Amino acid sequence: MKKLTAFLAFLLYTMSINDIHSQQIEVLNYKDGAIFGIPFNYSGYLYCDDINSCLKGNNEFVYNNNQKIEAISEFNGGHITSFSDGGIYIKDHDLELGSGIKVRTAGQSVKFFTPFKNGIVTVFEQGGVYWSPNGYNLGGPKPTQKLYSGSQKVTAMINYKGGLITAFDGGGAYFSFDGKNIAGGRWDV
Repeated sequence: MKKLTAFLAFLLYTMSINDIHSQQIEVLNYKDGAIFGIPFNYSGYLYCDDINSCLKGNNEFVYNNNQKIEAISEFNGGHITSFSDGGIYIKDHDLELGSGIKVRTAGQSVKFFTPFKNGIVTVFEQGGVYWSPNGYNLGGPKPTQKLYSGSQKVTAMINYKGGLITAFDGGGAYFSFDGKNIAGGRWDV
């Protein structure tokens, strides 16, 4: 495994910044570092605290399978990860992706997750936005709550001062103090 990890670090080192920008290498922000998706015939993901440690081979191999990671976020001391086959897993520790508790999604593709008020906000590609206190039944029945299902799609969302700042594909960005009115909050935060 060390030789494989060293090879992948070398691969990252020799690829140009253009490869990263053309999405041949995926870079997913996670915790204090990043998860790098390795392209070509090799499907794998490495976690590094920073790019320098990754290039030196100080990284952790976290996933080796044929599914692409669509979204990942910290959640309740662990993480929640969505894969291209529709699988979503919650893991309460370590970065072994693709294992843990599999949760329901109501058959939608996840665009991204945002931790919020001891739960997780799930933004779906089709446009729906839901908050779940426990990460289960994403986009589904109680205790999950629908936050938004309007005509514009959410392009970005951050947890800010106990509320949510949400940007939409129509150009608007709003702040909601409680996270329940994400499309009609305030501009002047």
